Amino acid sequence: MENALLNHQILQRWYVVYVRPRHEKSVAAHFGLKSVEHFLPTYKEEHKWKNGCRISVKLPLFPGYLFTRILLSQRVCVLACPGVIRFVGFNQDPTPVEDREVESLRLGLQKYLARPHPCLAAGTRIRVERGPFEGRVGILIRDQAGVRVVISMELLQRAITVELDLADLYVMPEAAAWGQESHGGLLPN
Repeated sequence: MENALLNHQILQRWYVVYVRPRHEKSVAAHFGLKSVEHFLPTYKEEHKWKNGCRISVKLPLFPGYLFTRILLSQRVCVLACPGVIRFVGFNQDPTPVEDREVESLRLGLQKYLARPHPCLAAGTRIRVERGPFEGRVGILIRDQAGVRVVISMELLQRAITVELDLADLYVMPEAAAWGQESHGGLLPN
């Protein structure tokens, strides 16, 4: 019995589900009612109402998307949830997301402040050397808040910005950004 449960869990994979705009939380609630494992990454933002009242709200980090961990045979159950449009994938097939990618996102969001950012496909020059985002490649940007890194989720064609420590970053030479190996690098001022 225990081996059957273990095999069942091993065969489960993470998939990305595309949902109707502004339905991420309701779909996540339906998944919870159906005991479907899911992950909806969120961030906090302060909104100011017309009457001057300020309120902190949780918004989806990837608007229109959430993650679900299922057996591929359970996809009909997921698609039957109100608000779900389709699975993200190629050639009409859902494309699984690596467990480590979802777990690094989950751990990173517990430790760092993240916000949505437009996806930047070309010019990736930073590799994260330590922490939950270790091994991820991104772009270094500087703003009033300090140093941030833009990290892309290629399958979703979305990106997030994360506040990271300069000591945890490695600048990749231009050749490395195009797939060639690199060693060493200094951070720009």
